[in-house]
Amino acid sequence: GLLEVSGNTQDIERLLSSPEIRSAYSTAIADLIRDNDYGGVVINFGLLPLNSEALLREFISELRGKASINGWKINVVTRPSDGYDYDWSTLIAIVDGLWISVRYSDSDILSVLDSFLLPYIVGGDDIGKISLLASTSIQGGASNFDDSKSLLETLSEIKIDAEPGSISTGQNIILDTNTSATRDGNVYWDEIARSVVIQIDSESYFIPNRFSFSFLLDFIDFWNLRGLVLDISNSEKMPEGIAEVVSGWFDTESIQPVEPFGPYLQPCWIVSGGSVLPHCWSVNNGRQPAVWTTPDTPGVYALKLIISDGESFVSTQEILRVDSLRTATPTATPTA
Repeated sequence: GLLEVSGNTQDIERLLSSPEIRSAYSTAIADLIRDNDYGGVVINFGLLPLNSEALLREFISELRGKASINGWKINVVTRPSDGYDYDWSTLIAIVDGLWISVRYSDSDILSVLDSFLLPYIVGGDDIGKISLLASTSIQGGASNFDDSKSLLETLSEIKIDAEPGSISTGQNIILDTNTSATRDGNVYWDEIARSVVIQIDSESYFIPNRFSFSFLLDFIDFWNLRGLVLDISNSEKMPEGIAEVVSGWFDTESIQPVEPFGPYLQPCWIVSGGSVLPHCWSVNNGRQPAVWTTPDTPGVYALKLIISDGESFVSTQEILRVDSLRTATPTATPTA
């Protein structure tokens, strides 16, 4: 395994700016690697200010001396970002791996990665040392969701504009998801981010899955990068779709980027009797209430809402009784 070192940005800046503390820190890291029989270290200091670039190189150079003697690997994590345009050329030469952290919310993610790599390709740097670091956790949004299924379940709560016992034959019933007037939800494929997005309350949640990973793996092949590093630290287990596509790429050394089947991303209503319009909705026409025209024959009917992220499917079902027009009357509220 590898030892990961990280920390608060301000603390890291102070540490790097002091030659004595910097030297002591590199020694402490070397001792930890040796004592725990690690194979090396992953340095993840986040987005340090540009004026710390030279100090970071000095720190890694000190650590490189200790690592070379013992055969340890040094990997550094970075993330392309405006205002932090480091020149990594010197570091690429002295580290074993440069891991570029991928964030789907960084606008056009593949163009961002292209722009990051281009200067080093032109400069003749060894981009074969560069890997993409991708998390299997949901990115973006203000709330914490364990997986896409929990997000889909939030969208699949059904709201029926009718009281039980008051639904009659041939009646128009408004169906909606259980949202407030200010709350909206959608599921769509973001062509720019190359990711499925689930949108709730104007918050966009980017879903890593087989589709987004197929584009990342194709990018790695195109530029002949070293490979893919998976961050599963915030996931209970590897998502099955991601495991399949990564395993297939590893076995065949090739990948075909694939987008999800569009209709799967359209939430749809299914009724066992009567008719419902619109049957499905998408980000193109916006989420809108549906109207269920109840059947002409009294009975018990199933109403189901199905929502998917292209891989997982979540459904919510309501069983409703439809009475004849003569008997479907609201129950009076008793008075004291």
